[in-house]
Amino acid sequence: MGHSPEETVLRLAFRWSGLRGREISDWGHQNRMISPGHIADQDEVVSEVSVSLQTSEEDVATFVRVAVAPLFAAFGWVLEDANVIPDLTARLLSGDF
Repeated sequence: MGHSPEETVLRLAFRWSGLRGREISDWGHQNRMISPGHIADQDEVVSEVSVSLQTSEEDVATFVRVAVAPLFAAFGWVLEDANVIPDLTARLLSGDF
């Protein structure tokens, strides 16, 4: 791309829409439990994160957490298990999802 990885920052924006009235669930991993009843109270969520091109795969989860926190908040749900995002991110990056 012609840019130095040391000086390159990726800005990523996410938008989820059509959320109001929908319930969050964990369809991808049956061994994780999201208690029922977490219904979105807003229709759209937008988040943004800036990530250095030099970010290691191990550190990507930190940025994923920042990106998805507003989405979970729309459902009134907080990630209580600190290992969920790092685990899911590692599985996604390895192709084991």
